Amino acid sequence: MSGSTLEDYWLEQPFPLGQDCQVIPDESPAHAHQNITERPTQFRGIEEIVNADYRTETGFCQDCENNCELLSLYRDGELVGRSGSRCEKNNL
Repeated sequence: MSGSTLEDYWLEQPFPLGQDCQVIPDESPAHAHQNITERPTQFRGIEEIVNADYRTETGFCQDCENNCELLSLYRDGELVGRSGSRCEKNNL
């Protein structure tokens, strides 16, 4: 690998792609908002992600005998995700 960069090394390595995968050759800001599949997305933009107020909350589920510890994620006061439910009743 002498004389080349680590980036060159990784670019030369074979990488198996699934049916729905496409390679984006450049990660410049011009490609950041490109929708490759032309399917609608819920991406709100980097600025909104970075500037949002996030908080987490933990609690225990009492719906069954598993007594799971739930982790809830809030963005700007709105519940946007929850995980930890083994029976999956309370996961979002």
